[in-house]
Amino acid sequence: MPKAKRTYDAMELSLGKRFGGGYLFNASYVYSRLWGNYSGLQSTDEIRPATLGYAFGGNQAFFAQTYRPGGNANRYFDLDEAVFDAHGHDGLFGRLPTDRPHVFKFYGSKTLKFGTEIGRFFRAQSGTPMTTQGNTSNGIPMYVEGRGDMSRKPIFTQTDLLIAHELKLGKSETKKLHFEFNVINLFNQKTNVYTMDRFNQEELVDSVGIPLANVDLPKGFDWKSMVNTYGGLDPRYGHAAAFNPGFQGRVLVKFIF
Repeated sequence: MPKAKRTYDAMELSLGKRFGGGYLFNASYVYSRLWGNYSGLQSTDEIRPATLGYAFGGNQAFFAQTYRPGGNANRYFDLDEAVFDAHGHDGLFGRLPTDRPHVFKFYGSKTLKFGTEIGRFFRAQSGTPMTTQGNTSNGIPMYVEGRGDMSRKPIFTQTDLLIAHELKLGKSETKKLHFEFNVINLFNQKTNVYTMDRFNQEELVDSVGIPLANVDLPKGFDWKSMVNTYGGLDPRYGHAAAFNPGFQGRVLVKFIF
């Protein structure tokens, strides 16, 4: 069994300054690599979008989740088929699912003379790697072509807006009303954040899924031929399956005393 490895290397450049006249800004750029064969305590290797029709059930949670809850309860070191690709390579080392080599963030704000603050937050970041998963007859997907064979998701960008104002109550310097309006995803950008990566139908029945009971994994196997025999291609494979939520607005009123 290969040992679990998760290595994050990064270089960050940042610049921030508060100007006169109520201006301030902060900008940062991160160049990084997240590499290994273990995606962490909360397994980002295991995502179940709504298009699958079922999800993970969290402990003491009323609703299901698209991701496996934390606690190191992932499947990728449970069976030997989960640490091999279809070409006989073990370990499945590569860029991990949350790897974003380039991330740029900017925040700037202006406080007007009458006390209103207007701020803007912008971020742009690389899309994350996508990997083909072939479902086996055990109901456990395996990375048949290794990691990252489907390239990356689109570049993600989003702009948020903040407008805030405080009113003093009477002659008191401590009692104030704080009003705040947050706009999330100002331009309503619905970027694809998950592409369907299951190559074949995912059903827990004997007639569907790649059967590996008699396969010598280090020698490799013809997984596409097996898919054609047992279940066939999932027509959703390679298509966008989840998107960044659109425009959202939130209002906050706070009494300070």
